[in-house]
Amino acid sequence: MTITLQKSGGAPVGLIAELDGIGAASVIYLRMWYGGPLSKAAVWKDFSSSLGLDHGRRALKSFENLCRLCSQHGRRPLVGMQSTVNALDQMNPVLQTLSQLQQTMNARMRY
Repeated sequence: MTITLQKSGGAPVGLIAELDGIGAASVIYLRMWYGGPLSKAAVWKDFSSSLGLDHGRRALKSFENLCRLCSQHGRRPLVGMQSTVNALDQMNPVLQTLSQLQQTMNARMRY
């Protein structure tokens, strides 16, 4: 009997365009986070402009914790991003989704 093991993780498995808004945002922001200081600053700028300073700060802290956990406990390193500029070009629909999500959250908090 032969057992064949397939490698999992650490390789692209699809296209961002195939994901819904939250899925695409997650992938893009993870890639940006590991893209260096300028990319991290872009993440903060997006979070704060989309969610407001207070919610953006809390979301960034949670995101930092998520990234730290992925780095410390992930089975393999996350796939890096070829170009931060390409990801930023894809951000407009993602930011619209985040803005809609924030509006929904705000509406639920009012009730």
